[in-house]
Parts: sequence; C-alpha cells; structure tokens
Amino acid sequence: MRAGHLPARAAAAAVRSAAVVALVAGLWLALPAPGAAAHALLIAADPAVDGTVARSPGQILLTFSEPVDPTLSHVDIVDTRGRAVPGVSRSAPVAGNQQELRVVLTQPLPHGVYTVDWQTVSALDGHFAGGAYAFGVGVADIGAVAPFGKFVSTAPWLSAVAAAGRGALYGGLALLLGAAGVCLFVFRGRLPGGGVALLRVGWLLAAVGVATVTLSERAIVRAPSLLPLFETHEGQLLLGQCVAVVVLCGIAVGAAGLAPRPLTLAALGVAAAVAALALIWASHANGASPWRPLNLVGLWAHVMAVGVWIGGLPWLLLGLQGPAGPARGAAVRRFSLLATVALVVVLLTGLSRAVAEVGAPANLIHTSFGAALLVKLGLVLVLVALGALSHFVLVPTVDGGEAELRGLRRTIAAEIVLGAAVLAATGVLAGLAPATFAAAAARAAASSHVVLSGADYATTVRVRLAVTPGTVGRNAFVASVNDYTAGRPLAGVRSVNLDFSLPAQTAVQPSTLTLARAANGTWQGSALAPSVAGRWSIEVIVEEATTAVDVPLTLLARLPGAR
Repeated sequence: MRAGHLPARAAAAAVRSAAVVALVAGLWLALPAPGAAAHALLIAADPAVDGTVARSPGQILLTFSEPVDPTLSHVDIVDTRGRAVPGVSRSAPVAGNQQELRVVLTQPLPHGVYTVDWQTVSALDGHFAGGAYAFGVGVADIGAVAPFGKFVSTAPWLSAVAAAGRGALYGGLALLLGAAGVCLFVFRGRLPGGGVALLRVGWLLAAVGVATVTLSERAIVRAPSLLPLFETHEGQLLLGQCVAVVVLCGIAVGAAGLAPRPLTLAALGVAAAVAALALIWASHANGASPWRPLNLVGLWAHVMAVGVWIGGLPWLLLGLQGPAGPARGAAVRRFSLLATVALVVVLLTGLSRAVAEVGAPANLIHTSFGAALLVKLGLVLVLVALGALSHFVLVPTVDGGEAELRGLRRTIAAEIVLGAAVLAATGVLAGLAPATFAAAAARAAASSHVVLSGADYATTVRVRLAVTPGTVGRNAFVASVNDYTAGRPLAGVRSVNLDFSLPAQTAVQPSTLTLARAANGTWQGSALAPSVAGRWSIEVIVEEATTAVDVPLTLLARLPGAR
C-alpha cells in the first residue's frame, strides 16, 4: 500500500465517524421538545404558589425572570370548575418594572381554591412561556386541586417547526456569510462554478427560515393575524429580520449573481452581517446589563465567525471541483488559515456566552438548555477534530495527487454534515430558556415553601405542614389538621405543637414551637428552626380534649441558596 493513500483512508474513516455522530445528534434533536420554549418564567407570586390567604386579595401580582410584553401576555383566574372569575381586570404591567404583571380583582373572591393561569411573551426575544398554579382563600389548604391551565404549553410540533425554522435561517445566513468570506479572501474575488445557484439556495433557505419563525411565533403567542403581532415590540424585531433577510439579502444575492465582482461580494457580506445583527438584537444579549454593548458585539462576532467557518465549507468544496494543482492548493491553504482564525473567534465568544447563560456547572445537567448545549459542544468538538485532520494531514498534501484531493473532499463533506447538525442544535437552543433563568425559576418555585404531610400511627389524623422557606434559619409554619377519613378540619383540637430534633447530631438541642390557631382554621407560628442543615425530625403533637396524637414528619433543611 502506498503511503500517499493513508490520508485518503483516514479521511474515509473520519467521514464514517462523522456520519454516525451526526445521525445520533439528529435523532436526539428529533425527540419531542418541551411543550413551551419558555423564557419569561414565573419566579414569584402574591398570593404565593399553593398558598392560602385568610381573605380575598385585592390583586394578583406575578414576577417573571425577564421583561414581558404586556400586549401579548395574559393572566386568567378560574375556580375549581374552570369557570372564569368575574370582576378580574386585564393583566397590566407594573409601573417601573417590566418583569411584573398585575391583575386587579374588582370583586372579592368567595372562600375556595382558585387557579392563576398565565401566559407571557418575552420582551427580549419574543419567546412564549405559560403555566398555572393554585391558591386558596379562607381555606385550610388547597388540597390536591389540579390547576386549570390553558396557557401551560405549546404543541410539541409547533415548537419543532419553530426550531427547524431557526435552523434553516441560521444555515442560510451562514451560506451567505461564507460566500462573502471565502470568495473574497480564498478565491480572490471570484465566484466558483455553480456559485450563483448556491447563493440562491442560501437566500431561499434563510427566507423560508425567517418566514417559518414569524408564522410560528404568531401561532405560539396566539395572535389572530400578523398585523397585531407586528404592532408589538417583538413583532417589530421579527419584521426587521424579514426585511433584512428577504429584501436586503435578496438584492445583494441578485447583484452578486449578475455581476460576481469583489464589490458585489463585499455588499453581500455587509447585507448578511446586517441580517445577523437583526437576529442578535432580538436575543438575550440585548437584555439590560452593564455589559450590553460588549454582549452584542461578542455575539455578533460569534455569528459572523460561524458563517465564515461553517458556511464557508460548502464554498470550498464547490471550488475544489476539477484536478489538483498549485492554484487549488494555495486556495485550500488560504481557507485553512481563514477557518483557523474564525474558529478561534467562535470558541472564545461561544464559551464566554455559554458561561453567562449556563451559570453553575450543575445547570448543564439539570436543565434542557444545558443538555442541548452539551450535544452542541460534542458536535463542535468532532467538527474541530475533523478540521484538525484537514489542517495538519490533508492540506499539506493537497498538491500531491488526485487521491489526496478526494480525501480532502470527503472530509469537507463530513464537516458540512456536522456543521448542519451544529446549526440545528443552535436552532433548538435558541428556543429554550437559558439555564440561568430556568434554574432561578426552579429555585424560586422550590424554595418558596416546603410542604410536608403525614398521619398518626392509627390513621385518625392527617397533618399538612407548610414550611416557608424551608431552609436553615427563621421559618414560618402553617399546619392543617384534618380528619383522616373525611378530610375535613378536625374539630376539638386544643393545641398543636412542633417538636424539632436532629437524630444524626445528638449535640444539637431539641426545640419546641407552639402554633397559634389562625382565622382560616390553620395553626401558624414562626421560629428560628431548623438551626443547622440536616434531616430533621418534626413531631406534630395534636392535643384534643381527652387525647393527643403524634404525627411524625421529616424535613431536609438546606442552607439558604443551596440546592
């Protein structure tokens, strides 16, 4: 076997490996996405989630993880039968705080359990979120009431269509950016044979993608038509993207196709860069932050570098048609240098953005955004490995003969497949809440209070104990004492006491808290307990006129801020 065939065989093996990786990634990306591509998530509520109040509140106040669009965001209040509560105003923003929505109750709510059904559209990127929670008025607890939520999620197929549209948009823009970069700096202002058709494919892909994203957004936010959507801030951002992609890039593609000269190719690059800026202007990088200008510039540089690197691969493959030669080898080496510079920019800007959006390393595992990001990073690593194979093994031998040229073509084809998978993963990522937001919402929901329930040994009494916030330090305790069989509040209760102990640490002294009867029939109190982190035993002693029962509960107390 001649040594000259080794690079070609290595390239063939790399192609097969890349195809397997791309297939696995494609199967993962094809799995049903979460129902809602949620960004503006509920992080606080008054009345609280699963909480109870003694009398009807005058308003419902919801706080979200980022600014919301009040025009497309809605809050409904329904009873346990799913009927709309009368006297509820339309949700409105709170003055000076775009992250809050308020609903005014013009009529008092009768005693009972109610559902707050909410839908938000992010004022940053236009993504949809929905959910529902229950609260009680004048009741001991809300029981096992299932909230009536019509805004809870988006149909999985609609989320998948939106992700596919974003992937097509990113792919089309990458082809246009790659055309400008490669044709200007690699092919010296020349459009290779078949380049006009590839330009049209890139523009058509981007145009179909932005149209799909726009129509999906209209369906997700439940706008009756495009006109009311375009009247909102998010709709205007989408309209700007449509104009930049369809009109500006369309004119530039037509000019470059008619007169493929350095000037028209440079104009194409400018048009694609403007379209990329329109995309990132409607992203979290444009959110309120002292680093906002730096975030925008960093993400813009990232998108441009991805376009030159991944979007330039099809153009290089197109320019490698025909036999090998000195001119073709020089062009390959120029692309290798251009791609190396672009890769450095991609890695530096991508990692800095990932750190900002992921936060703690644990969020990579416990959030959908983190899982999708890990898949994308895996694809990028394989793509970088293939690029290294081309740069260090195949490119130096590209003038050696047709076998080496075939090997390089196969490797570039594999890189194109992986690059398409990376862009598809990016389309999925753009529809998910950043891990920092999702984790904050989960912590807020989990740390608002801890609910414990249990019964005595004879199963005559059931106790439900809500501990707020459920961490080490001062906590509020609300106990509901019900008949085990009937489920009604137990009559004749004279006192309710909580005995705290930490079995694993006998040096920690036990303590007792006597709860006071509240107007709504619950027993309430507060204390500096639990005092240290650990698994605490809470004995709920319920005293009646002639008897007393003991209900054992267990509370896992963590330090504030710990998960």
